[in-house]
Amino acid sequence: MLNRQFVLESPLGQEELVARLAANVKPIPGYATWWTWPRDQALWGSASNDGFQVQLGRANQLVSARGRILGQQHGSRVSASVGFKGWVIPYLVGSAAGLVLVGALISAYFGDSSFALVVAAVAVLSVALNIGVGLMQQRDLIRALSGVLDSTGRSA
Repeated sequence: MLNRQFVLESPLGQEELVARLAANVKPIPGYATWWTWPRDQALWGSASNDGFQVQLGRANQLVSARGRILGQQHGSRVSASVGFKGWVIPYLVGSAAGLVLVGALISAYFGDSSFALVVAAVAVLSVALNIGVGLMQQRDLIRALSGVLDSTGRSA
């Protein structure tokens, strides 16, 4: 549910699609750039004849896409998966659990159990909202790839 496979088809040849993607993908620098990257819809990552791995914009995106461009008799086919980065789900679960633990400790110390319930509700809401944002980033990433590659797509 959180990761999706998709296929894009284009009348353009494999070499042209690889060239288009490579021309529209900016390399991710090796240094921390959380505050210096522009807040745009540019594709960042890498693309070559062997495949691609891209994300939209800034380093703190929750999702990325990985796939290959394959030649067909009449055009090309892009087969890819888009999903949450490996650190996202463990981070969300860990931070929510930590927040609930701190809330329970504070509640036990002050003897007010309603505080723990509020903190638990905030933790659940924050996890749900982050997953929602990630799913919207997946949609935007698929649209950006479709636009760069001048393709039509479907979920596989």
